[in-house]
Amino acid sequence: MEILAGGPFQSGELVAIPEDWSILTDEAKIEMQTMNPARSRTMWLVVYDNRLFIISSYMNSPVGKIWKQWPHQIKENNLAIVRAQGKLYELQLIRHNEGSLLMAPLSCLMKSTVPGFRQRVLRVVMRGCSN
Repeated sequence: MEILAGGPFQSGELVAIPEDWSILTDEAKIEMQTMNPARSRTMWLVVYDNRLFIISSYMNSPVGKIWKQWPHQIKENNLAIVRAQGKLYELQLIRHNEGSLLMAPLSCLMKSTVPGFRQRVLRVVMRGCSN
């Protein structure tokens, strides 16, 4: 993972959002760009039940509170673009901090990455979808 955020995406083909995110099941990371501010970063991802979950770890650590600003910024503007396999997908992010929705994706993450760090999960849904 990169420590510093990059700028807006300069490459990639904008495509329709897939109904089934299992195309990314074998991926561990995804690039995500927030819209305001227009910054990009590399994130952990989990595909569970054909849905995409983007993980933000270390948010509550002393360093993370300074370093991880994007989870707070999406409260104002939750639109984002993710880049995976050279394709761009425009998404709406929904933050989930707790609850049963998180248990299965976090379990998948713990099986596939180094255990022991704090997670927060953002469920990615298509623009216009309801919860």
